[in-house]
Amino acid sequence: MEIEFTKQMVPCCRRCFRQAKIITDHVDCVVPDVLEDIGKIAFSDAQLLLKGKEMTPSGARVSASMEAAVFYISDSLDKVRCIKLTKDFSAEFESDEITPESYLLSSLTLQGLQPRIVNARKISVQFSAEVLLDAWREDQLPAVISAGVNEGCALQLLEGESDCISMAEITEKSFVISEQLPLAEEQDGPVSLICSNAKLLYTDHQMIGSKVLLKGGAEFRFGYETDSSSYPRFSEQCVSFSVLIDAPGEETKMSRLILQPTALYANLGDAINGGHVVEMELHAVAQVGFSQTQKLHYITDAYSTRFPLRCLEESREICRSRTTEYCTVSAEEKSEYEGQISAIAAQHAEILSSTIRDGKGIASAVVSAVVQTEDGTLGYVQKLLTFESALPCACCEISSLQMLSFDVKAEETELLFSAELQFVFLTNESGEVRYVRAVEIDTETPFPLSARPALVVVRRKDRSLWSMAKQYGSSMEAIEALSKKYELPPDLLLIPKI
Repeated sequence: MEIEFTKQMVPCCRRCFRQAKIITDHVDCVVPDVLEDIGKIAFSDAQLLLKGKEMTPSGARVSASMEAAVFYISDSLDKVRCIKLTKDFSAEFESDEITPESYLLSSLTLQGLQPRIVNARKISVQFSAEVLLDAWREDQLPAVISAGVNEGCALQLLEGESDCISMAEITEKSFVISEQLPLAEEQDGPVSLICSNAKLLYTDHQMIGSKVLLKGGAEFRFGYETDSSSYPRFSEQCVSFSVLIDAPGEETKMSRLILQPTALYANLGDAINGGHVVEMELHAVAQVGFSQTQKLHYITDAYSTRFPLRCLEESREICRSRTTEYCTVSAEEKSEYEGQISAIAAQHAEILSSTIRDGKGIASAVVSAVVQTEDGTLGYVQKLLTFESALPCACCEISSLQMLSFDVKAEETELLFSAELQFVFLTNESGEVRYVRAVEIDTETPFPLSARPALVVVRRKDRSLWSMAKQYGSSMEAIEALSKKYELPPDLLLIPKI
């Protein structure tokens, strides 16, 4: 005879698919007629924009766009010019686990940008982008498993419990950041905007009832030219933002967040005081996962005092705890330059890679600079910086990596490259929960109860009360009651037959 236990299920979301794909593509661009011939490439700047996520008959598709600005030194070595390029691309993911009811989360990371000179009037850019797709779908957790008392079968049940962190809901919210950013006053004529870039940073969040107030900053970077300048000037400004997102309940927490730009528009305008401003409009999406912590109650073991019994078990991998830790590290390197440096014309930095190795978080970044010598010629120098951070624990991963600041300083013929990065480590402590979902009882072959002694006195040693009750066909309640009645020493137990 089989007795199926009752499950009380709690709705949750389960990740059913996770895969990262590297998309490599290229785009060519011809130098506009108004610009000089290419002498050598200085540096490039790019960003990825998420255009959409959609289901396909075989899985899902993520659409994106790469927007790049390539800066080059003219063939006369006296000017820095900029060319803008755009390339749309997509990544296909195939899996039977992705269904029309799935929730999709996607993040984009630029892995590399390699411009090269085709000829004096043409540049080709090859880029690599990592497209990460997570698919989640609705599921249920067995929060409580119970069994009605069956007197005829004399079942004895051992209950267990465990903390579990489960994903309660996956949602997303689109928002727009619109700002007017002032330019420094120029005395040498009007300016023209040549490039723009934006990066979203998470800073904090606050639960307000059944909503979460997400706080962050948008780092805008743009380049512009003046009539008399031989190289572009750059400005970086950070604008704070907040977004109100519906949460599934007051007991939930925001545990997963992906901030992804979807579009960026920038135009040059006039301020009220006669100066210039850059009108920036950034469209973005916040992809959010809310988790909840709850107790799972279940039956871990069972036996019968009258019949042979076999437990039918199931197991479930659960997350018991989740923590996020931040670590800021810096690095600097010096480099010699041939010639007397009079100014830093432009500087740029980008993160190249990150990994975990030998118990450390390791990342690399390249810092570049266009320098102007005393004779007015321009040159290009770059330095590779390496960053290391101790891991908060052995079972963590790098959740994200942000460049907080970078700088290039010149002194006569020496350059000092420096940068500061922030590692964000995510630790998930998980484990397997095994529970009994049903029992099979052999009612045709009862135990010979008359052959059992009515009372047994044993030494407990290191054995659990449950294991001793199971061995002698008794119950924990009966053993505790009888042993307490006769006030036995802690190491002795009276085990009655029931």
